[in-house]
Amino acid sequence: MWLEAAIGTAAGLGAYGVFVEAYRLGMTELEFGFSRLPPEFDGFTILHLSDLHLNKKNPLQKFCIGKLERKILNFISGREYDLIAVTGDAEVRGEEAFAATRDLLSAASSRHGVFFVPGNGEYQCYDVDRLLREMETWGVNILRNSSRVIERDGARISLVGVDDPFTHHDDLEAAMQGVSPGDFKLLLSHSPSIARQAISAGIDLML
Repeated sequence: MWLEAAIGTAAGLGAYGVFVEAYRLGMTELEFGFSRLPPEFDGFTILHLSDLHLNKKNPLQKFCIGKLERKILNFISGREYDLIAVTGDAEVRGEEAFAATRDLLSAASSRHGVFFVPGNGEYQCYDVDRLLREMETWGVNILRNSSRVIERDGARISLVGVDDPFTHHDDLEAAMQGVSPGDFKLLLSHSPSIARQAISAGIDLML
């Protein structure tokens, strides 16, 4: 299983943290091996995007975020993945940010779709439900304490997604309802704070 992770973190103290460090995009390519992963999923590729914070409040932020968008597009345009996972804090506010997010999520091709779990940044938006409905019109699959089965060549894994743990909207027990105990389980969460719960629930990989 191959995983590419593009992580832009907009948290920081002072001007450096907000306007410099936040836009130093990192792309890491990782390969994982699991004894429980069905052999049909050998070579399965995941693009993991998180903490993009596409919130354009003022001209300087618009400039910085524009640079971030171009960097991400350069990384992912024209490439095809098996699955795209976006783990929260797109923090979309305003029509420009909506357009930027739509363009980013449609730039990379995915055989099994784009899946999104909310982060705390989504709950700082003026209307998180409207944002998620809008994302669904772009073809994004929203996981809020729910799961999906991903099938490949007759084999299957379970993709599980929790709502934001920071704002206490997560419910891993609800998300695991209907998940087959024998499935390989991939969990999407904005925060790693539920790692102990994930281990207890039999999660094989958490992004």
